[in-house]
Amino acid sequence: MAASGESAREPEEGTWEEPPSSPKSLTSQEPSLPLPLKMPGFPNSNAPYTRGTSDEGFPLSPETLESPTTPRTDLLADIQKLEERLKKMFELLASLAQLREGTKTEQQYLSGRFEELKWVHIDSKQKYLELKHMVDRMEDRLKMEDEKQNGIKDKVAEEVEVRVKEEMDKRKSEYLAEIEEKMKAMMIKEQSKREEREMELRVRQQRSTEEMTERRVAEVREAMLEAHKQRDEVKRRFQVTVVKLQKEQKKNAKLLQKIQELEMRCQHLEEENTRLRLTDIVNQTNFTYEGQMLECFSCRKEYSTHDNHAEGCKFHPIPCMPYETWRNCIPTEELPSDFTVSRSSRFHFWACCNVLASRRPEGCCHGRHHQQWEMDIMMRQVLVEGSEHSAFTEPLKVQ
Repeated sequence: MAASGESAREPEEGTWEEPPSSPKSLTSQEPSLPLPLKMPGFPNSNAPYTRGTSDEGFPLSPETLESPTTPRTDLLADIQKLEERLKKMFELLASLAQLREGTKTEQQYLSGRFEELKWVHIDSKQKYLELKHMVDRMEDRLKMEDEKQNGIKDKVAEEVEVRVKEEMDKRKSEYLAEIEEKMKAMMIKEQSKREEREMELRVRQQRSTEEMTERRVAEVREAMLEAHKQRDEVKRRFQVTVVKLQKEQKKNAKLLQKIQELEMRCQHLEEENTRLRLTDIVNQTNFTYEGQMLECFSCRKEYSTHDNHAEGCKFHPIPCMPYETWRNCIPTEELPSDFTVSRSSRFHFWACCNVLASRRPEGCCHGRHHQQWEMDIMMRQVLVEGSEHSAFTEPLKVQ
């Protein structure tokens, strides 16, 4: 086996020789195409087997070739493997030939089918042209029919518009009539409601007027009763006042008698005091106060509180009157309660202020700047004329 393997002819690269063990069916067919030199799964399958290569076709090392341990059975195993591979290759070639026959038959079928489709395409093109002419005719007819329908529609639309307008006018007139009837009914209802309201208001006003009249009558009655009561009260008060007036009349009569008596007494005193003048009053004053001089606010000159001459300034205060001068002029009712004859020497009457007060070196109670000019002038004239009692017409002030 080894010698036969070594003496076998090596095929040239790129060619294929049919082995003698191939079937006859393959030899009768057309020559196959050259197969590739290297098949998948079979590395370098077309190369001849040489000594010194492994099972996969790779060269062996010289150590493995020269080693005495490599038996002869390894070569047989390699040959068997090669035969198996060849069988598989022949099977693949057979399947490829079958596929080639199938592709030829399919190609013939497709060429025939192409011819048929070519004629079908021609027929369909003719039919398409015929259909296109028919479509054009149909479109023309449709355009004509559209124009006719548009004309009909216009006419119908005009008729419909006229009918719709007539119907709308009718409905409008009907609606207007209904609205007028409703408005009339509403106006009648409103008038009736207004009349009812006015009647209610009148009734209320009448009731209110009646109530007001009743109230006024009651008020008038109460006022009449009150007036009667007031009249009775006025009568009673009138009677009381009459009684009081009678009593006062009696008192006034008594007072008149006293006044007459006082007038008689005053006349008697006037007759006695006719010779009383300013000089008398000045002479009756105490001369211990003459050294205390004051300055007048008008003439800016010094003056004494007890010095009062006719040729002097008229704004100087009037001197005070001692008890002997004013005791008969002032009634006893206006004197203070604690007044006694023993204290009378301390009280003096200041005519400028109509004041009964204790004697002061500076004059009356108003001090050094007394400015009652009119009163001073009046009292000066009264004292000069000799009517001292007229100075006590005002209420007496006691300090």
